[in-house]
Amino acid sequence: MEAQIIESQAKMILQQSGVEVEIDRDVVELLATTFMELRTGETKEGYKIESPQSVMSTAEAVSVYVQSAMTAYYYEGKPITLERLVQNLQGAVVKENQKDAGILKTYFTKVVKERAKEEGLWEAYYNEKKWIK
Repeated sequence: MEAQIIESQAKMILQQSGVEVEIDRDVVELLATTFMELRTGETKEGYKIESPQSVMSTAEAVSVYVQSAMTAYYYEGKPITLERLVQNLQGAVVKENQKDAGILKTYFTKVVKERAKEEGLWEAYYNEKKWIK
């Protein structure tokens, strides 16, 4: 459900902005999963994780997707990239509290790293953890 909202809202905002790119549903799912897990403090596998103090709302996820797609479009002439997604995700997570960067880093080194062993997109996502400071 959250992924559908992110997809439809991002598509509408990007079109209204004159950015004609296809929405990458796999990236939307990855982003929705990340936001849901960080927001609830539990992975889809049932493991407890620490939640950041930042608001991890669906609206914030839409913003991260749109910012990432626009940056990739205007600066690289490409559709959304995981590099831009991780950069904007970090901005969303740490904007309230710099200490939340550690929570995001831990999420990547534990949850994302484990999924990267089996899922190609998660592996590419994990490889962009270098942007988390």
